[in-house]
Amino acid sequence: MLLDTCGVGCGWIAAVVGCVGLGTFGVPMKSNAANRVDVDPFVMQTYKSSMCFITSWLVLLIGASFEFSPWGLLSGLLWVTGGTAGIFGIRNAGLAVSVGTWSGICVLVSFFWGLFIFDERVKSLFLTCIGMGFLIGGLIGMTFFSCPERKIESMIILEQDVETVNLGESLLTKDSDQDDPQPQHEADGQQFGHHDYYPTTSEAFPKKDNHIIFLGVKFERYTLGLIGAASDGLLGGSALVPMHYSKAGGIEYVISFGIGAAVITILGWILRLGYNCRKTGSLNGGWNSLPSMHFKTLWMHGCTAGILWSIGNIGNILSVTYLGEGIGMSVVQCAMMVSGLFGILYFKEIQGTTRIIGWALSGLLTIASIAFLGQEHEK
Repeated sequence: MLLDTCGVGCGWIAAVVGCVGLGTFGVPMKSNAANRVDVDPFVMQTYKSSMCFITSWLVLLIGASFEFSPWGLLSGLLWVTGGTAGIFGIRNAGLAVSVGTWSGICVLVSFFWGLFIFDERVKSLFLTCIGMGFLIGGLIGMTFFSCPERKIESMIILEQDVETVNLGESLLTKDSDQDDPQPQHEADGQQFGHHDYYPTTSEAFPKKDNHIIFLGVKFERYTLGLIGAASDGLLGGSALVPMHYSKAGGIEYVISFGIGAAVITILGWILRLGYNCRKTGSLNGGWNSLPSMHFKTLWMHGCTAGILWSIGNIGNILSVTYLGEGIGMSVVQCAMMVSGLFGILYFKEIQGTTRIIGWALSGLLTIASIAFLGQEHEK
């Protein structure tokens, strides 16, 4: 196969490709088209999963052999679940801070798997841990400075503001629930994501849409977005772990991953339909409660996001193959630097000279830490 002659150098090239792909795939999700139709996170995830499945077969063109591994289903479960939560994070907390949050958590998770479970070799475990500490510090700094300025009290849900609802009820704000009540079967189809999108500055959040009720508790929209991003980091950081137990490793695993993502996504729609049918009492009601794919409006944005992610995923898999789980996955998470640049220059998510300089210095610390880890990797 063409990639048989590759070594660590290919791993670093793949890591850069993974960085760019995974750092830019979220941009179409914040497009005006996505905002206009208020796209459901699982709808956008479906576009991602579809392109992941379609593009996965392209690895056959570079000499990879087809070998399906059932472990791809587990990878698909982790990725689809985490990806949906991550899209919710982008839509509600912002691109820069969401990618930064799940990148930092991915580093922690992959660091644990690589060095403590798979016993990957490094020149010095002590120095590698120090390097990882600086890397995590840089990622935390980037996340902190990409957060919009908000009063601490606005991040806290006061006891008197918390209202309980039954599990499965629509994520509606108190005001909207009172002003425009809707039938339960209509709300069910909007449970996770059918809310207006607003920029992540505190001034841009209309008061009545600033909170979301989820699992019976009222959350600030921004806070719940961060929770979604953190969930993506926890699950996404483990998505390639099953590859270590698969006979189809490396680039051959891309097809298994794509099949797994497609199967899990289809099962997700079936489960959602079943839930809606149970709530509405009819198949027709359940079907009508499903969120629209908005194909005419979103096909280009959704497919672009899926293609960019697929490119980044292939780079991610190759980097893990040639650099290892602990270092390969961590390097790719510098995609947060790419997304941060979009957040600063295009979406204006990070404003103020102090915050921009702080983000840039944290980015330099991250780059230096990555270079140090590269020297510590045992060939």
